[in-house]
Amino acid sequence: MTVSDPERRDSERGRGEVFPDWELKKPVREVNCPDFAGQDVKMRKLLTGILVLALLFGLASVDVASAALKGEYKLTMNVTTDTAWGQGGVKFAELVKEYTGGKVNVKVYPSAQLVGGDQMRQAEMVSSGAIDFMLNSTINIAPIIPECNAFSLPFMFPSYEAVDAVTGSAAGQMVLDALEKHNMVGLAWGENGFRELTNNVRPIAHPDDMKGLKIRVVTPIYIDIMRALGANAIAMNWGEVFTSLQQGVIDGQENPIVGIIIPNKIYEVQKYLTNWHYSYDALILAVNKNVW
Repeated sequence: MTVSDPERRDSERGRGEVFPDWELKKPVREVNCPDFAGQDVKMRKLLTGILVLALLFGLASVDVASAALKGEYKLTMNVTTDTAWGQGGVKFAELVKEYTGGKVNVKVYPSAQLVGGDQMRQAEMVSSGAIDFMLNSTINIAPIIPECNAFSLPFMFPSYEAVDAVTGSAAGQMVLDALEKHNMVGLAWGENGFRELTNNVRPIAHPDDMKGLKIRVVTPIYIDIMRALGANAIAMNWGEVFTSLQQGVIDGQENPIVGIIIPNKIYEVQKYLTNWHYSYDALILAVNKNVW
């Protein structure tokens, strides 16, 4: 895979160890690129910390012994459990069991199994009570809660520190509070990472290089962004992406490197990666309000 990367030092520190055959091209945009090799650890530490707090202030205040508990509480997410995102969901289930003395059982359903692979229906199902919990991307929640689109705005955040400042602020709380209008309670923030572009046609070093490329996206805001850059945006559920890249149905996709591209082996079916940090993918841990 060939990489268009603003700063060579990041490839030398992290990505070069994962894909030693990557070749650096000229920069697309001057940004401060994080060490992606450490992002998985950061994700797990972040989720562990905030989920413990959520449990302490939530479940610890409930008399679990006297509550009418279900035998199983379902948690949905649209990735597999071998991703950092997926590991966050598994860790949450483990913490719930630990802090309730085994009385509350949260079962993780990866790959959007509970909604037939339709990742966009997860928030709706938690809102209705058909599913109890979700660890979901703001991208997937945005169709019913537009406030979540703030994280998808192109080049909105210059760094991870900027994202953390927002999610830890009153503005971040406002986004979580917006879930309550849809019968959900936002418990904590998680991290999937900055979204980067891959494709099979050519290196992307200038906006003109995007023209005509068939790029998989999810929600309307990303369709608008790709069309503004001259690409042909194609909406597609994540479960269809790998095969579509193999068969040439689409030329490329955009996703976080450590969160999605590496664990799903996208590098096996894509030649070029543009490390441009153009959009951020936040995660929200939420629960149906009646369950909470």
